[in-house]
Amino acid sequence: MALKDVLVKIKDGGLALLAANPSAVHAKVGVASLAPVGQIVALSDHEQIADTLGAGPLADATLDSFVAGSRLVYVVAAEPDIPGQRGTVSREGDGTGTLSVAGNPLNAFDVVVEVLRTGGLNDAVFRYSLDGGASWSGQVTVPAEGVYTLPNTGLTITFQADAENPPESFRQGDRFTFSTTAPQASVESVNRAIDVLLGSNLSFDFIHVVGPSDAAMWASLAARAEEAFNSFRYIHILAEAKPPAPGQTVDE
Repeated sequence: MALKDVLVKIKDGGLALLAANPSAVHAKVGVASLAPVGQIVALSDHEQIADTLGAGPLADATLDSFVAGSRLVYVVAAEPDIPGQRGTVSREGDGTGTLSVAGNPLNAFDVVVEVLRTGGLNDAVFRYSLDGGASWSGQVTVPAEGVYTLPNTGLTITFQADAENPPESFRQGDRFTFSTTAPQASVESVNRAIDVLLGSNLSFDFIHVVGPSDAAMWASLAARAEEAFNSFRYIHILAEAKPPAPGQTVDE
């Protein structure tokens, strides 16, 4: 309602508008296959992850944050100076062929290769899962050379046919399984990435160090948080614990 004999002159059209708030904005440090090591990358949408970070624990954790509602995440890829490991291939079924795996895993995978149609090289059909069978690829024909690259994993599997009876090398229902661990960043590598973040003028609430770590990492991160506090930078650092193995206590 207009007020009689009152002249209203607007001098600031931005009244009631809030300035950008860093609350809920955070940074992540971890291992990624594509991101340049030691550089801050700002991501504002989950669709940027694959092209910017590639595969790995840092990409997975960033996607989780966007799914949870984050609108802006700063990420710094750390040097993956602790390589991922491949486990032993196990087999179930009546086929006489074998399967081997090579390469450096980009992430932790529970790989299952299942034969869908009996045959040898360039004949048998299989599908694969990277998450223990929760989701599957489409159908793939075993290559004539036996070598197949699992996309975006850093891994190559090789089918070896039975020399005596090639058509029965891989029988329907055969399963080959193996697991991998993800590459990790050492305490030194993580600290170099944190140096980059603390040396910037970006505003964020906390730093998430991606991937299971141990007491040595936590002690180092506690020192970095205190260092930030003494420099009037009021943040905390989030670390991850390994899940306990059977029979282990929480302290262990």
